[in-house]
Amino acid sequence: MDNELAVLGGALIVAGLFARFGRRIGLPTIPFFIVAGIIFGPETPGIVLLEDPHELELLATLGLVLLLFHLGIEFSVDQLLQGGRKLLWAGGSYIGLLFGVGLIFGWAVGWGTREIFVLAGMIGTSSTAIVTKLMVDLRRIKRPESGMILGIIVVEDVFLAFYLALLQPILGGQEGAGEIVVSILIAFSFLIGLFSLARWGGRLVRPFFAAGDAELSVIIAMGFGVFVAGFAHFAGASDAVGALLAGMVVAGTGLGHRVEKLLVPIRDVFAAIFFFWFGTTIAPSALGEIAGAVAAAVALTLVMNIVAGIVAARIYGYGRLAASNTALMLVSRGEFELILASLAIAAGLNSKVAAFAALFVLALSIISPLASARSHVLASWLPRRWFAPDSDERDRMPEAEESISIIEVGAIRRLGADTVEYPVKPHYAVVGAFVRELDLPRDALVTAIVRGDEVVAPRGSTRIKSGDRLHILVRREVAREVEALQDRWQHGPMHAPPRPRRKLRGGAPIFTVRPCDEDAVTGDFEHPEEILGQAVVAKLRDRRDRPGALVALEDGRYAVTGPTLIAGSRDDVTAYARRRVGSDDPDERAWLQTIVGALAIDIFDAAPALNGAGDSGRRSPT
Repeated sequence: MDNELAVLGGALIVAGLFARFGRRIGLPTIPFFIVAGIIFGPETPGIVLLEDPHELELLATLGLVLLLFHLGIEFSVDQLLQGGRKLLWAGGSYIGLLFGVGLIFGWAVGWGTREIFVLAGMIGTSSTAIVTKLMVDLRRIKRPESGMILGIIVVEDVFLAFYLALLQPILGGQEGAGEIVVSILIAFSFLIGLFSLARWGGRLVRPFFAAGDAELSVIIAMGFGVFVAGFAHFAGASDAVGALLAGMVVAGTGLGHRVEKLLVPIRDVFAAIFFFWFGTTIAPSALGEIAGAVAAAVALTLVMNIVAGIVAARIYGYGRLAASNTALMLVSRGEFELILASLAIAAGLNSKVAAFAALFVLALSIISPLASARSHVLASWLPRRWFAPDSDERDRMPEAEESISIIEVGAIRRLGADTVEYPVKPHYAVVGAFVRELDLPRDALVTAIVRGDEVVAPRGSTRIKSGDRLHILVRREVAREVEALQDRWQHGPMHAPPRPRRKLRGGAPIFTVRPCDEDAVTGDFEHPEEILGQAVVAKLRDRRDRPGALVALEDGRYAVTGPTLIAGSRDDVTAYARRRVGSDDPDERAWLQTIVGALAIDIFDAAPALNGAGDSGRRSPT
């Protein structure tokens, strides 16, 4: 097909259709993107969408860069440091066992010295995307071992960053040990510089990304990620590792979740192009040649994952089920293996490496979800004597404490959301709280409360009672945030600590209306930390149609964030909102009415600012 736009559109359509089929049968989308590329690529007889894979190479590289950039945004350096020795031992043992076996396997296959390091990396690293998706789909976020699994993934990500920096000079074909050492030192210097910026310099570069408008912040951040990836390639490191560290820098600014929400759809489109393009580079005839090697690698990976899962569980004091869950979730392979294979293709390595990666990923990305859903079978086979005496008790988690998905398939799920049911038990902290005190993010909403034989249409002022079943509409982007909130609903505290009394001043509070930008607001519009130099002491309401919030400030004023910043006394802000409540925009009108109502019930004591210590605020009963 000669028309480049038609080629691109056709590639996205067939990749999307294949992935839709995979999702309907409960499997990850990545292998189906690859299969679509193989079927419609130049190496397969029949309909050929793309005669020359080089035509999509730039867009595919952008997909690779965005995958790693987004991963970097989700990365938490603090999580790695807070994990302590247990996490380092668990993650290190996992990488050591799998990577070591991968080196032996690569040597046994006999495809070449450089190919050994690529194969070892494929066997030694899990798929972050598939593992996290499995946790959400199987509703295991709150299981005891989930933190350990996520921690191991973080250790793997750090290892991958340094490994890619080490691998790039080796794959580049430098001659002589001295040349390789110089290339590695340059790449590592660049890597350590970016890592240090992500760890300690986030606040310094925050003004560069904080454009005041979420869309502009995403544009700047994405440009930064692509630029750093290109510069990393120029410096001798991998463009993939450059993108990963650029994402970590953005995460360190505190703007990560704002950028992430708008970046995800862009990432998904270009990632689909990357996986489809990768499929077009594979000849189906080559799959048969390496089937035996792939079968051996799959068996070896499964066995070593079980061993590594047992070791990690013993380090943390968990039991058989935790070890089984860890082993079968982390056995998934996906984006990292294909990244390594794409580097091998670019370096002109043995063509069998790409075919090996495709079939290896296809096999394990199917095995992992199916096996993880039945992890209790493997757990029952593991001897109890391998674990601490009371470890099985720690593995148990009452199923009723998790929210239950009541729409597994259908229009809502296909549109990127889910409806969950959360049962309220008598001893839960949420009993007696108002719906507005659930502190749900903007992309989650209580749609109904089932109370006995009736259905209650919830309002913010609706009290939650024991025995209620909350039906909550949750977009996938905030699924993990809602999962985390459920622990507070169960154990508390539900109510924010009392905020300091308003400090009286000699004159009337200053009333301000101005554009909302980074000069006026520190933090996101949804979660501001400081406004006009005053700390935010309480958030009263969230705006649902766009980023924004109604908050109380340390100096006693109230502020409204969004496209326009409003700050002033209760009366001034209320009067301003009432004057504009006749807006033609229904969303704007609803938000202004919410502001008026919230300020009307937020009765708050004022006290002279003699010595701020010891002051305590209280709200009147409503």
